[in-house]
Order: sequence, then structure tokens, then C-alpha cells
Amino acid sequence: MTVKHTYLQYFLLPSFVMFCTMDKGISQSIDDDITTIVNLTVGSVEGLEKFTNGSSLGKVFLGIPYAEAPLFDLRFTSPVPKQPWNSTILKCYSYKANCWQSKSTQNWTSEDCLYLNIYAGEKCNTSFLCPVVVYIPGEQQLQANLHDMLFTSVILKKFSKENLIFVTVQYRLGVFGFFSTGTPDAPGNYGLEDIIEALRFIKREIIAFNGDPYKVTLMGHGDGAVLTSLLTLSPKTEGLFYQAIVMSGTALSPDVFYNYASDYTLLAFRLGCRAHQSMHNMTNLVECMRKVPANQLNFEYDQIRKGKGEFSLEMNIHTISVINETDAILPATSKVLKNTRRPIPYLIGTTKNEFQLDLKSLVWQNDSTDVNLACKLILTASKKEKKDSKTSLKNCIQYYYLKGIFQATTPGSDFNWTNIVQEIINDYRIFSPVYFDASSMRNSGAPVYLYSFDYQSPNFPEQRPLDIAYLFGLNIHSSDKADLDVQQTFLKMLINFIKFGNPTHERVKNVTWTPLALPNGYNYLSINNDLQIEKYYHYGAVMLWQYEFNNQNKKSALQMVTGNIFKQSNNTSSFEETYLMQPLREDDEKYSTVMTPINVTEPWVIHDVAASRILFWACVAVAIFMLISGVFLIICLNRKKCQRQKRRNYISMDSQEKKYPQTAHMYQTF
Repeated sequence: MTVKHTYLQYFLLPSFVMFCTMDKGISQSIDDDITTIVNLTVGSVEGLEKFTNGSSLGKVFLGIPYAEAPLFDLRFTSPVPKQPWNSTILKCYSYKANCWQSKSTQNWTSEDCLYLNIYAGEKCNTSFLCPVVVYIPGEQQLQANLHDMLFTSVILKKFSKENLIFVTVQYRLGVFGFFSTGTPDAPGNYGLEDIIEALRFIKREIIAFNGDPYKVTLMGHGDGAVLTSLLTLSPKTEGLFYQAIVMSGTALSPDVFYNYASDYTLLAFRLGCRAHQSMHNMTNLVECMRKVPANQLNFEYDQIRKGKGEFSLEMNIHTISVINETDAILPATSKVLKNTRRPIPYLIGTTKNEFQLDLKSLVWQNDSTDVNLACKLILTASKKEKKDSKTSLKNCIQYYYLKGIFQATTPGSDFNWTNIVQEIINDYRIFSPVYFDASSMRNSGAPVYLYSFDYQSPNFPEQRPLDIAYLFGLNIHSSDKADLDVQQTFLKMLINFIKFGNPTHERVKNVTWTPLALPNGYNYLSINNDLQIEKYYHYGAVMLWQYEFNNQNKKSALQMVTGNIFKQSNNTSSFEETYLMQPLREDDEKYSTVMTPINVTEPWVIHDVAASRILFWACVAVAIFMLISGVFLIICLNRKKCQRQKRRNYISMDSQEKKYPQTAHMYQTF
């Protein structure tokens, strides 16, 4: 927790302490904290009840251990539940050290980091059990020190005062959380197992804090959202939470699932650890890695990550448990698990610009060649091992190149190719996968609320974690009235969802947020100065990547772009309301949480397909015409050239005849 000091504090604090010790009868300040004890099944914990202006904000318990410290032989193993400490009362007054993480700027790190923090509302009691929200932080927050970002007073005012219990979980990251040899010696996914163990602890103990174990919401942002989404797919988490909030991340992102065992083996070699004889016997290698000092292990892992560039992940997920497939956290990839996922209320969304900061760190030419580079970069980074990878690359280049040309030729557009590059990365890594995640949960029969945080304020830089900044009120001291209004609206909807499973259980700004449903046109909520239900969430990207990655593409990139251009140039409101490409409708038309599917042979579908075909064949006709014209031009030029050459030859022969008359009969033979 960050504490700001002034020179007066350094001068007056010692005098104040002396004054207080001289007068034993001085009364306690109305804002002094009061200790409070809670008895758990594993022992007792002592926290603090926080006060402000004489009224209670809530109770805080910081640094409650939910598992044994993963040190020595417990490194690279599943978490071991915390053993009872019945003989003592744990003092839970302050945060514990953060888990090790690459690229981190923080110094207070340790492997002994498996703790959780609980913030309980004042009105939570035995007669009123409060809903619980378990927050999984993402990489950016952990790099900047989560404890400094999420101030205790902020959480208490925004969540605990709303009669909620807010829990943050620390879990292993990077090499400590996901190291794997691809063998039973080190199967990987320890970070995921940490979160599951924390959820089991919460399920068992949260009632002691007057929390409802049957109203637990799992919430994550960024990489934390990836893990949250993954845990909704895992069969091992059933009954541990009952709904989820996924912000700016998803398990369906194409670069989440990739086996990095070879990279971890390279890391071991760099640290001087070798496998014994056969590469299938990794016992010696793992034992050696357990003895490497944590700071050295983290440093070498960071060096390997730097070599992977902007697209490397802190969590490298492994799909199959090599010990017992029936007991695996993820017995298959997310693309398989999403088809059998259990239905739970789901709130998921993104910001308007997700990876803008990442792009600023790269060098681009700001011309059409950037499209080629970006398409190759994202497909290479995701390790796509498909026979038709060349087709995916070709369609990616065609789609975004033609889209860029269209935007560049639109009057009044402020176009540059770097924006297209940003669009490629966002569409591929975030927007399309988030929609697929939302639609798969909708297909299971659960209510799904999809949003796009589109609000941009001059008081905030245009960056990725904008929604999380408004949720927790970060940098709120520089906000104006409009910022505060958006913050309160966004927070109100999330609290409604946590309490009731519906973000507009009570209408917010006279808007009812309807669940995602096909007949309503893939509706989502645009969060801006005003709330607006919009349709067709990133429809162009969804169409392109849906078919490229699922081997179901029935349209070329050119056809998709011409269809989208037609849609953007059509000003008829009725057409805007009903437009959606036919193949996408056919894929999902049988799923709905609100209405029954409509007939796919509607006139607007025929109108759309006909328009796309007309534009496509018009382009083909123009190309053929230009080709034929070119051929005729070449023929004409060749004829003129031949005539000039003959004329020169005859002139040459005539001059030779005059100069040498005896040779005239030779020329006459030709």
C-alpha cells in the first residue's frame, strides 16, 4: 500500500507520539481501526474494522494463507492445502509479498505468496449473507503491484459498502506457475490450480465472514480474464462459483493454448539442468530446477520471454494432464471444451482500443506493407499448425488491405495504416475470440451480457485498462463530472450482476441490458456518455476469423469486404437493423436465450448476397476489360514497331543498291 509523506509528518509525528504517551487518558480517535477476530476451520484470523468519520467502512483481512508455501520440493507441484494453525491467531493486518513475475517492476516478491485478501461489508452478518466476488488480477496490474493499485479504502467504499464481500487472490505466475516438461515430473498449470485451491478455501470458509458460498462470482481482467474464462470451461471448478465477469480477455484467444515445454527445457539447459539419459526421464532436470534461486530462475525466464516479442504470454497454458486425464484441469483445448461448458450467467466485454500501448512499442512503415507484416506476425505468434495456414494468411492480407483501401478513399477520413495494424491485432487476439466465448456460453443456454467500453475521456490516456480504471476509480482525482458519471454507471451495472445475475436488474439510465441473442442481431451494450444497445459486435472480424480458424469459410476475403463496404455505404436504417452475413446466421441460428430463430430466407438476405455478387463480378469485369485492353495495346505497339523496322530495312537496301549496283539482283531474290 502506498503512503505519501510530507515534511510536516516527519517533524510532527515524533512529537505527537510523545504527547500521546504522556497523556494515557486521551480518547481514541473516531477513525481508529478496531481489531476483529474470525474463527475458521483451520484456525483464527485477526483483521481490522476500518472507520471513516466515525462510521464503519467494513472489515479487512489481509494475507490469509490458503495453501502451504510452494518452496523447495513444493516448487512445480500442485498447491498443498494449508495445515491448521489452531494454537495461534494469525495477524492479518497487512499485505503479503507478491508472487514472482517476469517484466515486473516491483521488488517485494517471494515464492511464499499463496494468500488471499478479504474485504467484508459492515452489514454482512449471520442473518444476511453477502454475495461474494473473487477478483483475479491481470498481468499489468500485478507488474505495477496490485496492492498499490487497489487501495483498501477504494474497495471498501465501492464494494463492501454495497453489502458485498470482495476477495483478491494471489497465484503463481510465469515459470513458477506454468513450468512444464510435458511429463508427470512437471505437468504445469500450477497457477490455475492455485486459483482452484483458493476457490475451495473460499467455498469452505467464506461463511465465517458472513459471505454466501452459493453466490460467488469469479471476475478477472486481462490475463486474469483469460484464467477466469478457462476456469468456466474446467470440469474441476463446478460448484466453486456460479457466475463470471470476463474483462478484456478470453480462453478462446488463439495464442492461449500452446505447449511451451520445449522453451522450458531450453530454460533448464541455460541454468545448467539436464535430463537423465532419455528426454522422457525428466526427474533429474526438475530436481535441479527446484534448487535454482528464485531471482535467477525469474531472470533467465524473462530473457527467453524477451526473445518472443510482444505476443508472449505470462501464462502458458497446457491442455492435457499427463498424470491422469480424468483428473485434468483442462482435459481438452478451449475450442473443444466450449461445446460442453456448463451454463452460468456471464458478463464479458472489451474496451474500444485494447492493444494500443503494445503497438506503440513496435516499428511500422505506415504503408500497405504493414498489413502483410501484421498478418504474418499474429499467425506465427499463435503457432497455427494447419494445412491451410497459407489460406488464412492470404485472406487476412486481402481482407485488411481492401478494408484499408476503402477507408483511405473515403472522403474526410483520418486514415493511416497503423490503425489497420492495430485493428488486425485486436480483431484476432481479443474481439473475435471474445465474441466466440460469449456465443458459446449463450449456446449452453445461459444469459450472456456482452459490452464494449467505448467511452474516452481527455483526462485518461487512450490505453487498454480503461474499463478497470473506471471500475476501481484509479486516477479518479483527475476526473471530471462526465468521468464520474460513467464510473458510477459502470460500477452500478457490475454490482447488479454480482448480486442478481442481471446488470440492469434495476434499470440504469432507463436502459435494460438484454442478454446476447441471435434474433436481436448479436446485441451488445455500448458504454459511453449514454448507454446504447448496439448490434453486430465487430461483425467483420467475427466473419473473417470464424471461418478461417474453423475451416468453414465459404466466402473469399474479397466477398466479405465488398459486403461490408456495401453495408457501410447504405444509409437505410431498416437495412442496418437487419444486416448480417448469411453463413454466420446459419451457424448460430438455432441458439437463443430470448427469442426463437427467424427464417433465414428473408428478403434482406437475398438483397445482401445479390449486392455482394454484383460488386464482386463488377470488379472481375473491370479486371478482364483492363487485361484485354492491355493485350490490344501490346499488339498495336508491336505492329507499329514492325512497320518501322521494315521501313528502315527498305531504306537500307535502297542505299546499298545505289552504292553497289552489282548487288541489286541479290536483294531482288527476297
